[in-house]
Amino acid sequence: DFNVRDSGVLMVESDGLKATNAYAFISYLPQALGIGFGRLVNLSVLWSYYLGRITNLFFYATMIALAIRITPLFKEIFLIAGTIPMGVYIASSYNQDAFGISIIFLTLAIYFRLLNKEDHQIKVTEIVCYIGLCMLITLTKFPFVLLVLLPAFIPFQKFDKITTYQCVFLGIILTAGFSLAWMKFYTAIP
Repeated sequence: DFNVRDSGVLMVESDGLKATNAYAFISYLPQALGIGFGRLVNLSVLWSYYLGRITNLFFYATMIALAIRITPLFKEIFLIAGTIPMGVYIASSYNQDAFGISIIFLTLAIYFRLLNKEDHQIKVTEIVCYIGLCMLITLTKFPFVLLVLLPAFIPFQKFDKITTYQCVFLGIILTAGFSLAWMKFYTAIP
């Protein structure tokens, strides 16, 4: 009966699916916030379940809209790719891919923004933000961590200082180290 107001919490541990350990809890925060809010306002299990799905879709839509707003290039392509029915369907479920895909869209939007800047305009805070998103991608969609390499292809003269340009390569090294540590210590994938 899904119309009950309270549900018991039962924790079941299983080591049968070790590959799922590659996903961090961060990917499930939008859904968890929806369920938590439903429990907070004493909604039934059924309505809390749907609220978790709705918050996941809302997070996805917000990140896609932010990516479209940020990117100076390919806005129409971002809109079309972000609203493909399969992507919207996945975003309206409990699948963690909605979080990962939306962060990838945002990361690409920031890259295109950096790429489109005039000479001597890219600041270190923008590089740090980009590197931070790439580290977040490590936790959600591991193969896409290679997006961290893209700023290395931005022409040198677009950076405000030499130290900002050096931060790109430092960020690549830090992200690579973070990725290796993630795979070694957190996941159970051999």
